Amino acid sequence: WFLLEQWKKQGKINGKEFVGSTIVSTPMIRVVTEAYGVEYKEGLTGFKWIAKMIKDHPQLDFVGGGEESFGFMVGEFVRDKDAVTSTLLACEIAAQMKANGCSVYEKLIELYSEFGLYREEL
Repeated sequence: WFLLEQWKKQGKINGKEFVGSTIVSTPMIRVVTEAYGVEYKEGLTGFKWIAKMIKDHPQLDFVGGGEESFGFMVGEFVRDKDAVTSTLLACEIAAQMKANGCSVYEKLIELYSEFGLYREEL
């Protein structure tokens, strides 16, 4: 949600972007991505498959990708789950939420209200 919202504010969403995920991940990623008019791509489990999506679709801009292992790939410069960029992203989200007078938890509840609540059954 956060990356898509930032891309939207910057006018970077033009129908030539995608978010990647895997078959074992929450359907919420697809729902949020499609709500922003961005293409959603799903592959097999493992970040190598998300990285392959970037390679296989050079005509599309990669926004980010994640899977159920709680990893996330921010941008395409590190083509694996990267704790450094993910942690920086989490800090940026938390700082922005605090500046807006809410918590990450409150925002998550808001996102669940908007996009649905999904139950993990793995």
